[in-house]
Amino acid sequence: RIARKRLDAGLKKRHANDTMPPMHVTSAKNLDLIKGSKNLRTGDISFSPEGFGPNRAGGEAIRVKPTSRRNVHFMKDDAGGWVPKYYENGIEYLPNGEVNILKGKNYIPLEHLQHFDKDAGRWVGFK
Repeated sequence: RIARKRLDAGLKKRHANDTMPPMHVTSAKNLDLIKGSKNLRTGDISFSPEGFGPNRAGGEAIRVKPTSRRNVHFMKDDAGGWVPKYYENGIEYLPNGEVNILKGKNYIPLEHLQHFDKDAGRWVGFK
């Protein structure tokens, strides 16, 4: 609960003058596991459209880098969240203008993501 309160306070301060980005909230244990990998598997997770709702558990937040938004498409899930699909060369569209979800990958390379550093009060890349 303390980590969640620190995250909430830090994000509100950081985004006081703008809209919170879509983000995935997770535990410190899961964030450590993600840091030890090359990709974030997205098949079983969802992002909240703007910030996070009261039912999201965890004290760590992950977002897609603003410069990488052209590589990630969010699809709505049944619970009201967004499930991301990754496109290495940018989001692909069908001739009718819809996103070609069959070409999207169920992972996002960590170089396209950031996590919120509560101590620094800012988004930082994965190392």
